[in-house]
Amino acid sequence: LVLMAVFYWQGEDSSLVNRAASSSVGLFGRGEWWRPFTGLFLHADIGHLVGNLVGGAVFGTLVARLIGPLPGWTLILASGTLGNIITSALTYPQPFNSIGASTAVFAALGILSGVGIAETLRERARLPWLRILAPVFAGIILLGWLGGGNTPQTDVLGHVFGFSCGLATGAAAGAFEARR
Repeated sequence: LVLMAVFYWQGEDSSLVNRAASSSVGLFGRGEWWRPFTGLFLHADIGHLVGNLVGGAVFGTLVARLIGPLPGWTLILASGTLGNIITSALTYPQPFNSIGASTAVFAALGILSGVGIAETLRERARLPWLRILAPVFAGIILLGWLGGGNTPQTDVLGHVFGFSCGLATGAAAGAFEARR
């Protein structure tokens, strides 16, 4: 609902994208710290919005069921934001702007993969490394399939770093759950 409301707001206020998109120059050149977060809620068009809503519903629901709604969605948004920060850091001082929830969607996929690794290691079974890393390989395959980008505007770095940050936070969340 939030994504749809912000998309409606974008239609009403044409300057919103310029003020809130994830921006390397905005973040590091002007200190606009909110941009990596607010950029997750903006979308280029209805197809972009629908694709992210579907991906977010599927992967976000799985994360929420796995580790709980509040910690799940918090980790998704934090990992997506961190993915945008890393992308901006790597592209700065070149101007780089990004919008869309796909960085958070791929963070959710990374969280699922990270929790999968933590759970596999927690079982302490004598498994081959290929089996232990299977959740990561599955996530990387989906990342390549869904996040490689079929247009020049696709933020592939955001997808990769969203997934990577999600992988790390998912592994940490899985290890924390094991200790609880």
